[in-house]
Amino acid sequence: MSIAIDHFLFRVAGVFIKERKVLLHMTKNGRGWVLPGGKAEVNELTTDTIIREFEEELGYTVKVDRLL
Repeated sequence: MSIAIDHFLFRVAGVFIKERKVLLHMTKNGRGWVLPGGKAEVNELTTDTIIREFEEELGYTVKVDRLL
C-alpha cells in the first residue's frame, strides 16, 4: 500500500502571558477558544510565523522570547 503525500501542514501557536493571564481568542466559527497562531508558509521560520499571525489575527506586534 502506498500513500501519496502532496503537502505538509505545519501550524504554530503563541503563548502570550501578561499579568499571569494567557491570551486566547475565539475561533472563527465562535465555538471555542484557541491560542493565537496559524499555518506556516513554505520556508518561513517558526518565529516569523508567530509574529505574522499575531499581527494578522490580533493586530499585536510581538517579540518571540523562546520556542517551546
